[in-house]
Amino acid sequence: MISSTQKLVLAGIRQFLVSIAILFGVLIFMAVSFQMLLSGSPEMAFVMMLQGPYSATSWLVLLALIAWCPALLALWVFRDARAFQRQGIRTIPVLWALGAFLPTTIIVFPAYYVIREVVWMRRIREGIIYDGTRSPWVRKMIYGVPLREIVFSAAAIVFAAYVIAMAADIPGRLSRPATDAAVAKIHATKLTMDDVMGTHLPPDPGAAANAAIQGIDANHNGIRDDVELAIFKAYPNSARIRMPLLQYALVLQTQMTLPIVNIETVTATVEDNESRSNICLWTLSSRSDMTKFIADMNKYDNFVTGLQLNTAERKQYLHNLFEGNLESYSASNDGCDIDPATLPN
Repeated sequence: MISSTQKLVLAGIRQFLVSIAILFGVLIFMAVSFQMLLSGSPEMAFVMMLQGPYSATSWLVLLALIAWCPALLALWVFRDARAFQRQGIRTIPVLWALGAFLPTTIIVFPAYYVIREVVWMRRIREGIIYDGTRSPWVRKMIYGVPLREIVFSAAAIVFAAYVIAMAADIPGRLSRPATDAAVAKIHATKLTMDDVMGTHLPPDPGAAANAAIQGIDANHNGIRDDVELAIFKAYPNSARIRMPLLQYALVLQTQMTLPIVNIETVTATVEDNESRSNICLWTLSSRSDMTKFIADMNKYDNFVTGLQLNTAERKQYLHNLFEGNLESYSASNDGCDIDPATLPN
């Protein structure tokens, strides 16, 4: 004969194994869903993996593909624990539901599944607590929820999330035309031959160069005047060296003077302009000797960034610019705005 204690132990083991199987199914579902997102939109998957959802659309994708299953599990735990609470069981359904979310669900859900069977159900069956008259709704919650109610609950969650996501995205939609225009202007920003040859060099701004973060650009070519003059002073006799350095300085100044700062505009400066300027810098050294090549790249990069980010305020501004405003991108394969072969020296 199996004793009552042995029955409880066996019931606990059974419930534990069933809970592990349920969790395993949830995790497999989430992994498969994320793989679908990775194959369909690798950029979105990469950014969500690094920094989480970053827009209303990404929140909706997360809920539709991945999050609704564990959310539904947490909802079931809450309603199930609430049903036991109505029968006199001392429990806090909200805490059980919160614990059912990752990563604590790995511990909380098996514990809940065992406790509900081994402790709470036994108390109700043996009349250890006042059972009362169970309503059909409570009995339904304890012994099983119809599939249609699960589907309706999931649909309600998705619909509510969709409404919230769309409402949150309204400001972004209203600013879309201005953002698109700003991105188009960023992509169109190019170094010119006049810039490289110094046809319209600006006057020395003096101490006024550091009066504001954006500095002074008297000749309106997109390059800060003091940086432009310093590059010409360092390399007065080589247009082929000046050209990549000026292109890099143009990119950095573009980032410092963005009229609209958001994910689209900041990413545009990096995926197009900055990636092109980096490739252009490679023309200043041969990759036959990689040690020398890396040293040269560091030298030229540090030279321009040292000029551009010459104050603590400018360094902090650029740091803040990229903080939360940069998503994954595909770098441009283009290089210099001007073919080095067309330059005289």
